Amino acid sequence: MELTIYFVIAVISVLLYFLKPRARKGRVIPGPPGWPLLGSALDISEQTMPQKCSEYADTYGDIVQVNIFGTNIVLLNSVEVIQKAVFEDPYKQYFNDRPTTFYGEHFLFNNKV
Repeated sequence: MELTIYFVIAVISVLLYFLKPRARKGRVIPGPPGWPLLGSALDISEQTMPQKCSEYADTYGDIVQVNIFGTNIVLLNSVEVIQKAVFEDPYKQYFNDRPTTFYGEHFLFNNKV
């Protein structure tokens, strides 16, 4: 009997730890709140993704953060924002850099093409 009480207390403690809101430093990218542990996975599917991205852009702006199964995904919803992220300093070092691959290194002039 005592063992089950300790087990229930441990499970509740772990759930409360993972479900509590976290304090974030700096600016937070706006986005839908989603469900704990699932995020927005129930809202988005292959068929509804373009419509949902458009809805999120209308609601939250051109830059939206969506959480799906604990992974934060940043959606860029306008051509201007995408061009700024890929081509302008200092953002391009974060968005335009890709790791080297064997094929690119040996057959594509050291990933320069």
